[in-house]
Amino acid sequence: MEVKQLRKEFNQLLENINKHSEQFTNSEHLPALEVSVMMSKLHKLLEVATVLKFVLIKNESVHKVLLHKEYTSHVQETTSSVEKEASTEKIEIKVISEQVAKPEVETKNLSVEEKIEPSKIAVADKFASTAIHSLKDAFSLNDRYLFANEMFGKDMQLFSDTVKKIDLCGSHAEAQQILSECLSKFNWDKENERVASFYHLVERRFM
Repeated sequence: MEVKQLRKEFNQLLENINKHSEQFTNSEHLPALEVSVMMSKLHKLLEVATVLKFVLIKNESVHKVLLHKEYTSHVQETTSSVEKEASTEKIEIKVISEQVAKPEVETKNLSVEEKIEPSKIAVADKFASTAIHSLKDAFSLNDRYLFANEMFGKDMQLFSDTVKKIDLCGSHAEAQQILSECLSKFNWDKENERVASFYHLVERRFM
C-alpha cells in the first residue's frame, strides 16, 4: 500500500472512532455491544498504524541507501580527482591518502556471514531447526503484514484463518493439504524466499 493511502485509512478510522464515541458522551448507559465495536475499531486502527510505521521505516531505509550510494560515488570522484592532481604535481600518494578519508559506511558492506563467527552461525542454524508450539505465535505483526501481502493477496484475515487452520491440524500431512490448496489458489512460487520460509515454519510446527 502507498503511504498516502495508509494515512488516509488511518485518519478515516480515527474520525470514525471519534464520531462513534461522541454519540455516547452524554449517555448514562453504554451498551456492552458498543464497547465491543469500539474495541474492534481501535484494534483495526492499531493494525493500520503498525503497517504505516513499517512502510515509513522501509521507505526511510531505501532513502538512506540511495544517499549512501550518492555519497560513495562523490567520494570516489573526489579521490580520483585528487590523485590526478597529485600525480601532476608529483605529490606522494601517501600524502593524498591521508588527506582523503574513506567513509566508514563502506565497512557495512560486509556480508552477514563474514561478520558472524562460525560458532554463532551454528547456534542460529540449530535454533531455526527447533520445533514451535504455535504457528500463529511465530509471526510478529510486521511478519503477518508481509506474508499476507505477498502470499494471500493482501488479505490479512485470510492469512490469519489459514494459520489457525494449520495450527489445528493433527499432522504435517494434514497441514500439507492446506498448503497445497493455497499453492494452487494463489499460484505460489516455492523458490520465493517468503514462501519457503512459510513452509519451513509449518514443518517446525509439526516436528
